[in-house]
Amino acid sequence: MVRTSVGQPTFTSTMLPLGNGYQFTLRFAQDQARYGATVWVYWDDPAKAAPSVVKYEVTPLAFHVFDPLTSPGKWGLYAYVNEVAAGSLLTGSGMTSLHEAYRSVRGNVIYSWSDPPKFVVTLVKGQPLHVEWRVTAFERPVAGFTSFGTSYSAGTAAIFYIDPTFASDTETLSGSKSLGTLAVVKGGQVYLTGSSMLGLDEGDDRCAPCYSIKFKVQRL
Repeated sequence: MVRTSVGQPTFTSTMLPLGNGYQFTLRFAQDQARYGATVWVYWDDPAKAAPSVVKYEVTPLAFHVFDPLTSPGKWGLYAYVNEVAAGSLLTGSGMTSLHEAYRSVRGNVIYSWSDPPKFVVTLVKGQPLHVEWRVTAFERPVAGFTSFGTSYSAGTAAIFYIDPTFASDTETLSGSKSLGTLAVVKGGQVYLTGSSMLGLDEGDDRCAPCYSIKFKVQRL
């Protein structure tokens, strides 16, 4: 099922060679600058059992700032949980010139949410759960140079759960620009974690890491 805002796309599906899935192709209309589409994919074969699914909920609990990078520290937090994403998770201090909410932060302070955002995703068996947090530190505009200001990446904290089966897990990850991915076995659950997925040209040299974030993953 495809609904579009402009034009009529061509949507086709091809079964994978092993018969365990499909490859979908959506050919965009010519006017791609104004093109938008929403695609729903679902099973419509009564002879085949629906796949087994499980829901997980990810909730941030605490946010520890080690180095605010800018003065004052205007930080924006972004979350990515599989296909669910959101920005402006740090609020209360105003809006940047890019119209994004931010919070003024100080070094060596732990922040939390009175009503934390929650991210719910649905997984089929064998599908990884990817949780990623990114932080941007905004700098106010400088007269005569730019009217938009600048920003610095404070790094990414990310984790991949491979075929998760656990009921609950609480993690604390650090966000920095350092590279590397580590395989860990915890309570029989194998997962991959990396302090950052950024290249060496990203992030800031003054802090390693710049922050840590504590969050909970709960099976619903």
